[in-house]
Amino acid sequence: MKSFSKLKGQALKRATLGLLIAVWALVFSGCEDLTNGNGGLAEQAALSASRVSVGQTPIYTQQDLADIELAPTDNYVLANDLTLTGWTPICGPYTGVVPFSGKLNGAGYTITIDSYDTGALASSDYLGIFAETSGATINNLTVNLAAGIVNTAAQYVGGLVGHATGTAFDTITVNGSLDVVSSNVAATVTNGFNVGLVAGYAEAGTGFGNITIAANLKVVYTNEKAAYMNAGGVVGYLVGSRVGNVSVDGQFTANADMPPDPTYVEDNGLRLGGVAGYAEESGFNEVTIDTSTAVNASTIVYAISLQTYAQVGGAVGRGLNVNINNTASSANIIGNGYGYNTSAGGVAGYIQQSTVTDASASSNITLSAAWDGTVNTLWQIYAGGLVGYSGGRDGTSSGGGSVIETSYATGAVSATSPYPYAGGLVGYNYGYNDFTGTPAEYAKFIAAGGVTVTYSGSRITQSYATGNVQATATANGLPYAGGLAGYSSIPTATTDPAPNIENCYATGDATVTTNSEYGWAGGLIGANAQGSVVSKCYATGNVSVTVGSNPLPYDQPGANPGAAGGGIAGVNYYIDATSKIPPLVTRSVALNERITGTVTSGLTPYLLHRVVGDLGAPNTYGLGILDDNYGKRDMVISPVWIPDIGPNELDGESIGEGPAAFDGWDFGAIWVIGADGYPVLR
Repeated sequence: MKSFSKLKGQALKRATLGLLIAVWALVFSGCEDLTNGNGGLAEQAALSASRVSVGQTPIYTQQDLADIELAPTDNYVLANDLTLTGWTPICGPYTGVVPFSGKLNGAGYTITIDSYDTGALASSDYLGIFAETSGATINNLTVNLAAGIVNTAAQYVGGLVGHATGTAFDTITVNGSLDVVSSNVAATVTNGFNVGLVAGYAEAGTGFGNITIAANLKVVYTNEKAAYMNAGGVVGYLVGSRVGNVSVDGQFTANADMPPDPTYVEDNGLRLGGVAGYAEESGFNEVTIDTSTAVNASTIVYAISLQTYAQVGGAVGRGLNVNINNTASSANIIGNGYGYNTSAGGVAGYIQQSTVTDASASSNITLSAAWDGTVNTLWQIYAGGLVGYSGGRDGTSSGGGSVIETSYATGAVSATSPYPYAGGLVGYNYGYNDFTGTPAEYAKFIAAGGVTVTYSGSRITQSYATGNVQATATANGLPYAGGLAGYSSIPTATTDPAPNIENCYATGDATVTTNSEYGWAGGLIGANAQGSVVSKCYATGNVSVTVGSNPLPYDQPGANPGAAGGGIAGVNYYIDATSKIPPLVTRSVALNERITGTVTSGLTPYLLHRVVGDLGAPNTYGLGILDDNYGKRDMVISPVWIPDIGPNELDGESIGEGPAAFDGWDFGAIWVIGADGYPVLR
């Protein structure tokens, strides 16, 4: 702590600085610079004075900046560029000062962080120029990160602020590189590790506006206990806040090694995003990322998590109750996790009860997961051109799905693991009801009429994807690939579900490869399962299924031996027929050129059809429903199958010339006929 005499002297100095500026300006206005004779010193003093308003305290030196702790509620302005050496983050527990709640106007100047105080790195929980802010305003500032590799025990690390509450960040630019290494054995799942180029952690009404990121972020985190790590190009952890008008250009990489949490596997892992690692609403506040938020083409977002999952996205790694609007990403996304819930998407890796509107991604997505065959049987991963996993929350009164609308993706998608789900737009589309009992208990409640289930399924509407999709299963696993979505399942209590995938199309190829006897690919959806309704959609991409004859690496109850490929869906059926609602494909059109099946060994059966490859089997699997679908007449099926053509069958009615197959579609408000004769979204 600073001595009382020092505080008193500094306070007196601060009280006279404003007057001194005016005096300096007058004194030097008529004098020449003795060095070069051009009046430069007078000009500099006059310029500094012109940027200081009445009531503002100017900051000239590193000590002036540190002295903000003497009056953390005041109004400050930079008077020149600053370079901070051996910096101790101000306004936080380490120095015993309350969070900064005043104003700091950078006046267009730059603060360069050259190095941090070694004691603060070892002992402070908060790292940044400010440790904590609350109700503060920071604007018109450039931060240059030049400290090199920072080895710290802090849990909240920001280029500008470690932990921000109710803070307004406006017109902030971040340059340079933040390279953080942390090994924190004390962290738990309740606090974790949070890193961002502007703020490590932001909550309760914090706003980020007009943010320009032209910097790199690299984080290496090791924890001997179960925990999570959030890292983002703007903010690591974002709760109850808003981000708008952001431009991001840099390379963001995160590596984490944490043991799995045996009590709650979903909350233990790594989240990395070009804007935010993790975003979540809090109370009545709502997280929104919108208004021309862009992650630029040269950006690479890369995450690898050992022992736990990784969730990585061009804008958001993982989002809960978050609105992502008017967001475009052209970043390349690379993710590698240890298993279950590992996901990657051009805009978001994993979202729950969220909305994505008017978003786009031209990102190339590459996702993989390791598997040692002994620890866990849940090795699903989700890769999507726009969103990796889109779903809801289980066991909550507000349980329901996410909504993706008027959005598109154009990049290639590749997923490799024992159970990869890959889609040109969404890897895995899922919804929840709020019933938490077992299927047997659920059936009893339904039979007795004694349960009311609130439900809202995940929806994809007026959206499209054009990139090629590849799902490769390792360890003799089961791959899913779809031009639009790898998998869609809506386990709903209603007997008349509304369309959850509607007015969409996909033009990319869908390919699955495995050495097992399971593999499902569709021009639109790899697998359309219980409760999922596809309506007024079409696909044009080639479909390819390559399988072997090996069994799955572990038992999967209800799995149907065999493989399937279809112009719209690979499979359209469901397991546990007594308690599930049939999936439906209706008024959809398969315009694919080719559907191909290949067996690498054995006599594995597979089914190839123009609309849906497989509908299941009576008394074993719930039969999916087809209604009024169409298939291209000259589609090539290889090897050749005897066609089963009919208006409600696997191959649909044949399409002749012209738009007859699209009768009933909303042309005008939603669709128009493009130059190639195919419908396109308005």
